[in-house]
Amino acid sequence: MKKLITLLILQLFTLASIAQIGQGAIKMTIIEKGNNLPIPFVNVALKDSTGTLITSTNSDFDGKADLRPLKPGKYNVELSSLGYTSVKISDVVVNAGRTTVLPESSTMMQAAANQLAAYEISYTKPIK
Repeated sequence: MKKLITLLILQLFTLASIAQIGQGAIKMTIIEKGNNLPIPFVNVALKDSTGTLITSTNSDFDGKADLRPLKPGKYNVELSSLGYTSVKISDVVVNAGRTTVLPESSTMMQAAANQLAAYEISYTKPIK
C-alpha cells in the first residue's frame, strides 16, 4: 500500500512539473515618475489582444509584480492605482520558458492631482 501511495504522489509531482513546461512570465517594478520611488499595491491586469482579462495581480510593497505562468504570445498590461494615471503597455511578448522583464521606463506612473476630491460632511443632532 505504501508503494502505491508513493507512486501516486510521484505521478502527481511529475504531472505538475510537466504542466509548467512551455510557460513564460512577466516581471516588472512599478515606480512613480519624478521621484523614482516604488508604488505599492498597484492593480496589474493582463489582457489578450481582444481585451479579455487573462489574469491579474497587485504589486507588492516594493512595487514589484510577477505574472506567471503564461502561455507564449502577445499581451497588453494595464496598470492602475488610486491617485495615479493609468498606464497601458501594448504588445508585450511572452516566450516559452522565459521571463519577460518590463523596463522601469514603461512602468512609470504619474501622480494625478485632480483625481481625488475632498468633501465635508456635517451632521447636526436634532433637538427633541
